[in-house]
Amino acid sequence: MLDRKGALCYTINIMKNNNTLYIPTLGRSLDLRSIIIDGVDITDAFDFCDAFVSEALWTDGFRLGNDELEIIMDNSDVQQIVMKKAGEFCGF
Repeated sequence: MLDRKGALCYTINIMKNNNTLYIPTLGRSLDLRSIIIDGVDITDAFDFCDAFVSEALWTDGFRLGNDELEIIMDNSDVQQIVMKKAGEFCGF
């Protein structure tokens, strides 16, 4: 996949065992095993400012809508997961 700047980006599927994260602003728990990250640009290493959660499910199996995806990206725990997984994918 290419990002807005034409740089090669990757999609990462986070796989963890039975992990959930409660999102207080939405009052729901996120299934961390379902998170898919897009926009990982290797040339953006250590910053990964374009990386974001593009898909995810709540623990009840419902898919997050676009507004909910934007809200979870404001959660510092989700941001850390995105950064960590992007770095791992790029070999850092």
